[in-house]
Amino acid sequence: MKTIYSTFFEKGQHSFSLQSLMRTLLLCFFIAAATNGQAHEVDNIDYQLRTDGTAWVDDGEKAQGDVTIPSKIEVDGKEYTVVGINRKAFYSNKSITSVTLPDNLKYINDGAFTYCRNLENINNIPKHIENLGEEGAVFSGTKFLTNGIKNEFFVFSDWLIKYTPQGETVKVTVPEGIFGISADALTDADNTVVLPKSLRAASVLAFNSNLKHIDTGDNPVYAYKDGILFCEGTVTFYKNGRDANDEVSVDGMWADVILSNAVKNGVLLIPGKVETAGNVVKTVVGVRKGKLPRLTCEKLIVDEGVKYITDHAFRYYKPLQYVDLPSTLINIGSWAFVDAKIESLVCRMPQPMNVPYYFVSYIKKFNSKVYVPKALLDTYKTTKTYWNLIPAENFYQIEGNVPESGILASVKPIESVGKATVKAIYTLNGTKVNSLQHGMNIVKMSDGTVRKVMTKAYKNR
Repeated sequence: MKTIYSTFFEKGQHSFSLQSLMRTLLLCFFIAAATNGQAHEVDNIDYQLRTDGTAWVDDGEKAQGDVTIPSKIEVDGKEYTVVGINRKAFYSNKSITSVTLPDNLKYINDGAFTYCRNLENINNIPKHIENLGEEGAVFSGTKFLTNGIKNEFFVFSDWLIKYTPQGETVKVTVPEGIFGISADALTDADNTVVLPKSLRAASVLAFNSNLKHIDTGDNPVYAYKDGILFCEGTVTFYKNGRDANDEVSVDGMWADVILSNAVKNGVLLIPGKVETAGNVVKTVVGVRKGKLPRLTCEKLIVDEGVKYITDHAFRYYKPLQYVDLPSTLINIGSWAFVDAKIESLVCRMPQPMNVPYYFVSYIKKFNSKVYVPKALLDTYKTTKTYWNLIPAENFYQIEGNVPESGILASVKPIESVGKATVKAIYTLNGTKVNSLQHGMNIVKMSDGTVRKVMTKAYKNR
């Protein structure tokens, strides 16, 4: 099992990432570890000394000229191995011109050298880096990056830093041997990207959101389906968006990067299963911290099988009006739907799950209608894990597939029956529609068969 990164710390060797989450988790761990250590200055650079015997570059604001980061530092007779550079450690330092890195360096966090405008040379680049930023390019605004992007593929250690088109290119094939893809690396690729078998980490900000297709080929940890890139590994996050005592680590296949073409007719469907290399079908355990947001989707449908929606997963999806959650869901992060003015929330879970206060506060703020199983109406209204903060009159029952009629009344698309897929949906009067409607639907399948599907809308309280 590969290890994915998550909101703060990387969980193992050659952990690939649920990238974004990956780095965010990295950061979390780092902060937690630092609180148990102490600070020490060497040659105008402040280091965090960790209780595990490692040291992290924390502040290089005072550094000038040619900077050398040692492989080890000694403090009070104890030796610390320098393994990482913290977030924004040298940020906007215009006095440094070159940096020599130690062989044992493994982590360079977001913005470590961003806007160091006179930084031209990086010497003694380690052969392997576990993490190279997540939510911001590490070398953005440096001469080092400017000089490097003259080539088609600018590679730092075993990470792709930037792809620069050398003419019109329909397909961009990332070279084999690349372990990671950093933020902004593939923003100039707007058609098809082919991932190497060696890839284990990719920033969620690596890709152009208008990318048409990602070919994962024989890669064992990535899969692509209908505009969504999935990544297999371990994601660490705070359960239901709460405190460190609720931190959990979950193995499995995670929805990782959501491209614009994942939204079809205003609907974003997170599938419950995805096929990986070798035609292996795997359950999608969750949606991690999302990037490439601001998708113009009005409706989100999360399929059965998905258990976790982590913090910030659908943040900034402002047009989102309708959210349909599966019976398998057991976690929602605090800021999972920040800024989304949800009109209708469908909760198919067989019991009221614990939810963070901020999730419920947004549901209450926008006066959302909450649809729950009929037998649980009274239970939801009185459950003190914040559901009871929602006005009782905002709860409705669901029966069948559709909670209400009108603009938001479509149901989960029928994906397939066996190997047959849906080709078209019609009402009884022969009108072709994009999704199942209230009443009887005629569904034509790819194998030539026709199905009759009845859906009902209920507004009973």
